[in-house]
Amino acid sequence: RVEIMSRINGLIESAMRARPDWPYYHLAKYDAEVLEGQDDLVLQERFDTIRQLAPNERGLDYSLIATSFYAWNSLRIDQQQWIARTLFYMRGDSRRELLKHVALLRQSTPSLCTQLPWTLVKSACRG
Repeated sequence: RVEIMSRINGLIESAMRARPDWPYYHLAKYDAEVLEGQDDLVLQERFDTIRQLAPNERGLDYSLIATSFYAWNSLRIDQQQWIARTLFYMRGDSRRELLKHVALLRQSTPSLCTQLPWTLVKSACRG
């Protein structure tokens, strides 16, 4: 696993050097950092960087939120609130798919069920 993550990080960092303002490379790095279990500050900074690079990139939101559910307790309150607001305004399949992540994580991360709007997560959190 260490060797694979090292290779992944090398590829992502190379891509980020080539196009530092491309938010999808930062999103890939965020995914890798979550998988590695990076410190809270590292994850918070990466989240902020992605939001600053692409404040209105709706295509990015789904993956950013899905990954953030796995790092929920590492995020700041304002970041969690942004996720809740964005999730609240999502429609259709995207929101349903994200709520499946909440259902999968409700045992290991119960704060997802208490910090996200109950009107959204009640079906995912009942069980």
